[in-house]
Amino acid sequence: MTIDIALIDDLPQDLESLRRAVSESCTARGDRARIACYSDGPTALADAGSGRLRADLVFVDVMMPEQSGVELIPELRRLLPKGCLFVLTSSNHGYIRAGYGIEAFDFLCKPILGPELREVLDRAARKLRFQSGGVFCFHADRTEHRLDYDDILMLSMERNYAIVTTRTKTYILRTTMKDLTEQLPERFIQCARGKLINITNVSAISRTDASFDRSDLRVKISRQYFDAVYEAFNAMN
Repeated sequence: MTIDIALIDDLPQDLESLRRAVSESCTARGDRARIACYSDGPTALADAGSGRLRADLVFVDVMMPEQSGVELIPELRRLLPKGCLFVLTSSNHGYIRAGYGIEAFDFLCKPILGPELREVLDRAARKLRFQSGGVFCFHADRTEHRLDYDDILMLSMERNYAIVTTRTKTYILRTTMKDLTEQLPERFIQCARGKLINITNVSAISRTDASFDRSDLRVKISRQYFDAVYEAFNAMN
């Protein structure tokens, strides 16, 4: 897996230490990391706004002279791709609360230790893998359709046909469960016989069903599939 990572820290020694640790941890995981380093927030914002910075994961120092990490992250969130994850870093444990207000993915205290960094990278890679974008292409009603995976809530099989459900519409196409599972990314999790749900759109699960963001749809979860659904849901949160 290739991960685009941005590191933002005004202290050169901390920036270089984090760059080296992130690079080594990604290599140990078998991932390829493309790392961009910034010594201040405004430069990172300028590059994000121009498209020069494209990041899946951003490490931001809390205390910086021109703009704090807490102030910077909401601005970066608007400019970077949907689903980009943010990790706050600081030498002060007291700043951990700041991450809650801006929905930071995680918080690391300096000096950043290898095991803690690897745990964050492991969780980030799992979440990014589920979030990866893409398009579902299929033929239905004598028309070629292209749906963003983000728009699909669930797919269910009825004999040799699949019903594709979005928040606003359903589509019916001729296919098999085998062909569906081979085409769809890992975010689509089987929750019952002949049913797949897009775990990135699930807002809550219970022992019996799943509910979705901005939708009244509820889907039953069979007992034999609950553990897999539960694990995937927790990987997203």
